Amino acid sequence: MSFKIETGVTTGPSFGFDREAVMTAALDSLPPDAPQQDIDRKLYYIIRQMLHKPRKAETVRRAFLANLHIIVPLAERDPPIFDQIIEELYSALLDRT
Repeated sequence: MSFKIETGVTTGPSFGFDREAVMTAALDSLPPDAPQQDIDRKLYYIIRQMLHKPRKAETVRRAFLANLHIIVPLAERDPPIFDQIIEELYSALLDRT
């Protein structure tokens, strides 16, 4: 016998963002057999859009933090993509200060 207790707690902050939406959007836009490199590139483009969309620097930071569950594994798999995300974060914040 097994059971599951729903606590409503997710891992990491969501800051009002749907934690699964980014991954779902990336996977839905690619063929089912897409290589990891294509998935990572698509994730980068979606996160980049999320960082440049908000009007306030605070919301840019929240978008970044809400996607850490995706960004950290990207940093381990493909450091240049991680570097690009950090550059986009810097650019988005610079434009709003």
